[in-house]
Amino acid sequence: MVCAVALGERMPAAGADLDVGVHGCPSVFDCNLDQLLTSPARGNSFEGFIIQQIVALEELQRSGSGFYFFRTHAGAEIDLLIDRGRQRIGFEFKAGVATEAADWKHLQAGIDDGVIHRGCAVYNGARDFAVSEKISVIPATQILSGRLDL
Repeated sequence: MVCAVALGERMPAAGADLDVGVHGCPSVFDCNLDQLLTSPARGNSFEGFIIQQIVALEELQRSGSGFYFFRTHAGAEIDLLIDRGRQRIGFEFKAGVATEAADWKHLQAGIDDGVIHRGCAVYNGARDFAVSEKISVIPATQILSGRLDL
């Protein structure tokens, strides 16, 4: 049984001095939870699915937002960058049920470098919490319930 199919979408890079990335957005179609949790593509599937949900919510709530994939030449990356004109928000996605400081280090670097104004790490856990004044961690279920309060 096939658990995920990659739907390649080209997401533009967030700046001229950055690597252009092709961001694959896998979608889960027909598999059971055990297959998904043990699949080597679990992280990519989770990331792609949540990106699709965030883009859909953002397009419903605000018009004119841009969606980008950010990566520096040194390899630091932010999985999704939403440009709302005066505000840029970076997202990192983690398929695990726990999260740690390493999961949002690129968000902090993006804030420090002026690439983004705020950051959000989305994970498969149950609670939301603030890491700092500008970085929050939220469960994926919050996005799946239609809440993108950033």
